[in-house]
Amino acid sequence: YPISQNSTDTLESILAKFPQATLVSKTQLHSHIKSLVDNDVKDPVLKELQGFVWEKGYHEGQIQAPLYNDALQAIGTWSKDPAKNVYI
Repeated sequence: YPISQNSTDTLESILAKFPQATLVSKTQLHSHIKSLVDNDVKDPVLKELQGFVWEKGYHEGQIQAPLYNDALQAIGTWSKDPAKNVYI
C-alpha cells in the first residue's frame, strides 16, 4: 500500500527520488525499500514515503489506531482540568 494500486503524482515524485538502479522494476524497488526498513536505515526518501503512506492511510480511514478505554478516560479527565491543554 499504496504503491501497487493507488499511484498518485505525489507518490510518483517520491519514488523517483530513490536510486535509479532501484527503479527498474517494482520488485527491485520493493526489495530496496524493504532492505532500508529491515536495516533501520534513516533514509530521507524512505521517511518521506512513510509519511505519505501514514498520512494517506489515516486520511482515507485505511489505517486506524485503537483508542483504549483507559486512554479515553484519561483524556476526558485532562480535558476538564483548566491547567492542562490536550492536543490530539
